[in-house]
Amino acid sequence: MGLRLQRRTRTMALDLQPLLLAVLNGKLYIKDFTYKKYGSAFIRYKEQYCSAFACAIDGSDHQQLANEVYQGLERAWLRKKIGRKETIIEAKMMITLYLTPMLLEIGAEGESFATALCQKWKDSNPGDRYEICTYEQISKSFHRVLFGFDLGRAADKKPGFRFF
Repeated sequence: MGLRLQRRTRTMALDLQPLLLAVLNGKLYIKDFTYKKYGSAFIRYKEQYCSAFACAIDGSDHQQLANEVYQGLERAWLRKKIGRKETIIEAKMMITLYLTPMLLEIGAEGESFATALCQKWKDSNPGDRYEICTYEQISKSFHRVLFGFDLGRAADKKPGFRFF
């Protein structure tokens, strides 16, 4: 009981602001979500936010922390009078495209927190969900397009369309 109480107190004393900023300050990273820029943007994101998340999830109750992070995001969304829906969509993109892959690279604790956050999203937004994906899965899913013609996934060796 004492250990559980100690972990809970540690999580409650945690400053959530850096964790929330990793999701709410996403315009630059979303802009760089392209085939050519995603790799470098993901590295910048990890350099900026990985240590904050690693410290926050180390030994914490991941479900409780996921609830607190999601509630912090909800409070930020409610403060938006105009563009609230766009802010929520942007947050979901940041969680799925940058935060979750970064958490999976942290290890088992990161994966546990990512799963808890994903479940909290599903519980709070029935019908609007996301799947947990690694950086490799996301980076291989880009499609190459030339003049509006889909040339196939970027990871494919053979293009899906050839001019000659």
